[in-house]
Amino acid sequence: MWESGLAALRSDWARLGDDEKEWISARLDAIERLQQGLHRLFVEGEGEEHCRQCEGLCCSHGKHHVTLVNLLFFISRDSDPPSPEFSATCPMLAAEGCRLAPGTRPFNCVTFACDSIEENLSPDARAAFYAAERTLRSLYDEFAQRYAGAGMRGFLLAQARLDGGSSLQRLDISPADAGI
Repeated sequence: MWESGLAALRSDWARLGDDEKEWISARLDAIERLQQGLHRLFVEGEGEEHCRQCEGLCCSHGKHHVTLVNLLFFISRDSDPPSPEFSATCPMLAAEGCRLAPGTRPFNCVTFACDSIEENLSPDARAAFYAAERTLRSLYDEFAQRYAGAGMRGFLLAQARLDGGSSLQRLDISPADAGI
């Protein structure tokens, strides 16, 4: 299902007009910058060390966190996402950590800060973290309001719900007008 879903997404992307691709790319750039900033705050809160100590326990809840938005980072840049390992607690978790760069990780992964990490952030850093989380959520919501396969629900779950329909089907225009 993963490979066929990616192939369908690549095909849908290829059929999009330049204006639509520009809309997506501009938001992906903003998302990536915000997520990299969140990751810097995570590192500042000694998140990497805390995750090593608990062996990424929160990652064990990430089975279906990779969303349409996360895959569009790769599709829009004509590259391939890391191959998932579905036998792992999270398909993107490897022995050395997450296979996804911080800027391309799922929303849930970059916005979660356990108590240990949060306690290590200064009040200003904590406020910045949650302000960035709100802005990031609004960008993900823009995708969810625009595309049938977007939202916080994982890509594979959305694919099953769409039952063969396009993930990039615009919710506010007809399929023919969208070029899909």
